[in-house]
Amino acid sequence: MEIEQSPRGVMTAFFRQSGVFLAIFILILTAGAVYVVAASPVYEANASMVIKFGADARPQTALTENPVPYETSASEREELLNSYVGILTSRALMETVVREMGADTIYPGITEAAGNADTPENMAVTALLEGDFKVGTDSSHVIRVAVQNPDPEMAATVADHIINSFIIKQTAIYDTPQTGFLEGQIDDARHRLEASQDDLQAYKKKVGVSAIDAEMEQLLREKSDIGALAFTALTEAQSRLAELEAEEAQMSATYRSDSPFFKRLQDSLAVARANLAKRQADLNGAGDSPLSTKIQRIDERIAYLESQRGRLNELEQNVRIDEENYLYYVKRGEEARINNLLNKENITRISVLDEPAASMVPAKPRKNVLLAITLIAAVVAGAGGAISRELLDDRLTTPAQLSSSLGVPVLATFDDEEKHS
Repeated sequence: MEIEQSPRGVMTAFFRQSGVFLAIFILILTAGAVYVVAASPVYEANASMVIKFGADARPQTALTENPVPYETSASEREELLNSYVGILTSRALMETVVREMGADTIYPGITEAAGNADTPENMAVTALLEGDFKVGTDSSHVIRVAVQNPDPEMAATVADHIINSFIIKQTAIYDTPQTGFLEGQIDDARHRLEASQDDLQAYKKKVGVSAIDAEMEQLLREKSDIGALAFTALTEAQSRLAELEAEEAQMSATYRSDSPFFKRLQDSLAVARANLAKRQADLNGAGDSPLSTKIQRIDERIAYLESQRGRLNELEQNVRIDEENYLYYVKRGEEARINNLLNKENITRISVLDEPAASMVPAKPRKNVLLAITLIAAVVAGAGGAISRELLDDRLTTPAQLSSSLGVPVLATFDDEEKHS
């Protein structure tokens, strides 16, 4: 039967089918109340962990005096955070927790429930992964975990065990199994360094060279000193010759050329001129004088050192490279050793911010919310049932329905009391 499209018509139809509404309303409300009363409460234990980055992550292991901390970018932080979430939600981690705690300890009676269909351990792992264990992140460095269980104390215990197992697991995954490899590299680098040092020392002994630059500096200083000495001698010889020439000019005016005094002066002039020529030759590095010989030996030694410089520099460079490689592997080996010690002590970049705590307020079912939802559902279902019943009723009960169905006006109406009087 059509319902009159007016508030009065709807209310009339609704009150006419009030029995249907009450039946459906009571049925749904009773079912919801029974479920709320009969449902076993489930408690939730929450915890959170902080992931540290940069200089706060772990103690410095660099061997330098002022190590520069490595700063991680936003993408690297997100990647590391996602990897930690992946470890937390891995089946391997849950299997470790269930195996260590026991499936019946976490879920009492799960062995009987499993029967022959499945193993209790597998059922417990599946229950944790598919609803009882939740992981979320609310920032770039905080991970929140939650464990639900009918026993509030057990929920906190399981959450604590998961966190501890996670720290151990990620430590093992991010461990540095390079110590043995680096020790071998250190030995090889040390042997190469010793070999290159031996080659350098053998070559120096062979060619009679210790330090080219230092020896070159000493030779140049000696040559400079000899040059200064030769220049001083040349200056003195020039002064002596000038004095004798001046004396000759004076004596030539008063003495004859065959005078014994004049001849002695001429002999002294000859000696002075020869001495001046000799000093000039010493200064120029020519001749066979002791100073010239010394300068020639110095020049020959300098030329010899220059001829050996290329090979000596090559050997010294090999020593420097091998020494740098050796120090590099020593540093890496020490860092790996310290990292292993940190991992063994569970010193990681993860810190527990909020320890798991047992909550005395059930996480589900949320009785107030369920009762409110049940009440709304009962009203909606009852109203829907009443209207549906009215629409399916083909009886004409009002003048408006009669006029609408027959298309003629209603002239008069009477009720049941007027009909029986």
